[in-house]
Amino acid sequence: MSTRTPKALIIDDNASWLRTLSRLHNEAGYEIVTAVNFDDALQKADNIKPDLIVTDIRLVDEDHANIDGIRLLTNLKNQGKLNKSIVITGYSDPSKREAADKIGSLYFEKGSFTRKDFVDTINKIYQEVSNLHSGNFLYGAETASCLLKSLKKYIFSSFPCHTVKSRI
Repeated sequence: MSTRTPKALIIDDNASWLRTLSRLHNEAGYEIVTAVNFDDALQKADNIKPDLIVTDIRLVDEDHANIDGIRLLTNLKNQGKLNKSIVITGYSDPSKREAADKIGSLYFEKGSFTRKDFVDTINKIYQEVSNLHSGNFLYGAETASCLLKSLKKYIFSSFPCHTVKSRI
């Protein structure tokens, strides 16, 4: 069985964060595709079928004043196009954290996690996806959901957002 490099779609309207996130994912081994707004992200998600989507919550767009990244992920999930996802935000909002959790997305607040925390997380996801592509793990949606919940539990118990105050 052939393997392929896991693909990550990185979405942020802030060019600096887009470069930073892209670099971190590239270092982890992902094939990177970037998008700067909602419409661009939907089109690219359709074209590349990413293994991981990382999005900011607030996506400013020319046609849409402020599109919610969780809305984007929800749309993709409803279309069956969402595998693993991470939501990143610069604003503390418990309702957004709850919404991200509801769609199975990991949630990071900018400034509330270390670079190592984030890199460890994307490396774990990369390993899971690589194993899936290589045929090392053949499991159904129920087992995948259980793995994602375990990963979330590990992240939030090891790196509680309210105690870690470093920047990437």
